[in-house]
Amino acid sequence: MVGGINDAGYPAMRQAFVVQQDIGEEINEVRSNTPLPQFPIAVVEDVILNPAFLSEEEKTEIRNSVDNPEMVDRMPRKSIIARIVTREAGRSSNKSSVFMPFNQYDLQPIKPGEQAVVFYTDPYRSNRIGFWMCRLAEPNDVDDLNYTHGDRRYDDNIKRPTSERFDGQNLTEKPGFPNGDGENDDSRTLGGEKDFENIVKKAKASQYHVNEPVPRYTPRPGDRIIQGSNNSRIVLGTDRNGPATTAPKAFSGAIDLVVGVGSVPKDRETPKENSPRVVKNTRGLLETEKVPQKRGFKDNPLEGDPNFQNDKSRIYLSMNGNADDDFEIDIPTVDRTSGESPCIVLKTNQARIECREDLKIRVGEENGASVIIKADGNIIFVPGDNGIIKLGKNADKAILVQNIALAQGGTVLGQGILSTMGGQVGIGGSTGTFSKKVLIE
Repeated sequence: MVGGINDAGYPAMRQAFVVQQDIGEEINEVRSNTPLPQFPIAVVEDVILNPAFLSEEEKTEIRNSVDNPEMVDRMPRKSIIARIVTREAGRSSNKSSVFMPFNQYDLQPIKPGEQAVVFYTDPYRSNRIGFWMCRLAEPNDVDDLNYTHGDRRYDDNIKRPTSERFDGQNLTEKPGFPNGDGENDDSRTLGGEKDFENIVKKAKASQYHVNEPVPRYTPRPGDRIIQGSNNSRIVLGTDRNGPATTAPKAFSGAIDLVVGVGSVPKDRETPKENSPRVVKNTRGLLETEKVPQKRGFKDNPLEGDPNFQNDKSRIYLSMNGNADDDFEIDIPTVDRTSGESPCIVLKTNQARIECREDLKIRVGEENGASVIIKADGNIIFVPGDNGIIKLGKNADKAILVQNIALAQGGTVLGQGILSTMGGQVGIGGSTGTFSKKVLIE
């Protein structure tokens, strides 16, 4: 062999990366002696929330299990203990490693049993200091926002020709957590058949993750999306209430902060509106159904789309929206505000604003109205010069008032209002006056 070309003229290096069960000694030698790729893949064995939480016994156990034990006392929060599995390394006796987060100020979700992209700054000189970048993205039928088991990519039903897939024979099959393809020992990612199950059971970080169905979001081409593992997301995009296929408006940039998109149906229940279809996996947990056709169902085309009426909690900012129409805000006897304009809407079941000094709400400019709530306990309503305070939707009555005699300690005392036979009240002095800026029903 010369320059990586065998006698048949076929590049041995290329053969080395072709998946096949029976390979020659020449190809096996190339696989063994070729350095790992710049970004190998590693199976996460545990996630270190904070090294300060670890006991000395736990640190010693980690030191004995990794090939860079000097990093145990130096690893930052959300470092991972992981085993490289690229090029069948996970089936060897190689130790795991400590990998630090690549960007400590933009931490990505990662859980025990998932597969992460890792790298060393100079792998040809040292593999003592390594980093993890993110969880490895998987095909659509495998990837899950909440928890992704990467080895499902070897599902035989996916590898078969399209014409033979989803023929109805696997309608009762539950999504599993195989090691490799789950059948052939040579296909395993990790050495032991139950290694993935053992990782999830042993890892301390497993107890801090909630497994649950999370709907998938369909972005528009210009959207920037930040998504968590438990149905929380921020979308920096354009004004939108519904499918991505609705044409966006010009000059309608929007930020959508939302938690609790859709609702979680029961196993095999038809999803409603923007809810995901769910299925129970072999661990007895519900997850988002990625391949409904495999079980005789169809995808929900509205899955994960914003729904301003039914999503649990949302803060929505738009350059050019219609808050009343989009959120269906109706107040009796008050017309909806028409037209599109900049808007911010907060919608939830329980809203709270807590201020240490004061809260000021102002609508309009110089002649607008204001409400000031102060830490000393006072609440001040300030109508504009041409405005009044109305208490009630049909407020049309003035209040008979009198000058105060005392206002302190949270109590107001007024002077008595006098009347004489056939006289009038509210004309000033001891007969009192009528309020000028307040109406009641």
